[in-house]
Amino acid sequence: LEGKQPALRLDVDLTIACASRSAPASFVAIDLCDAAGVPLMQAVPSSVPFLKMEKGSYLVSVEIELPPLIPGAYTADVWIGSHFSSTLDYVKNVVAVQIDESPSESRTFPHTPDHGFLIPPSSCRVRRVDGS
Repeated sequence: LEGKQPALRLDVDLTIACASRSAPASFVAIDLCDAAGVPLMQAVPSSVPFLKMEKGSYLVSVEIELPPLIPGAYTADVWIGSHFSSTLDYVKNVVAVQIDESPSESRTFPHTPDHGFLIPPSSCRVRRVDGS
């Protein structure tokens, strides 16, 4: 985990071993999950198969710009496939991440998951409408 809230980056290095010469070209997807294992988002760096999957081992480095997440424990699951409906491998809990800081700099009250896991950037404007 790199950076500081609300601009965190998750770097995931994957070692992929292909034992077969006949595996189809593939791509990766990474699900970020809450502490209960429920996926909150999916990162797909490329939906075009970029892994040639010839016999051998490969290191795939994935950088994910995380949205502003509430403090808590998160895990990442990794999927590899040649098409969204064709899975070659799926590994749960590849990475565990603990976020301790709030993405809201001035917040003093703890966050709770019952109001969601993301704190998107937002703004508001107030204007008087009664003519005074």
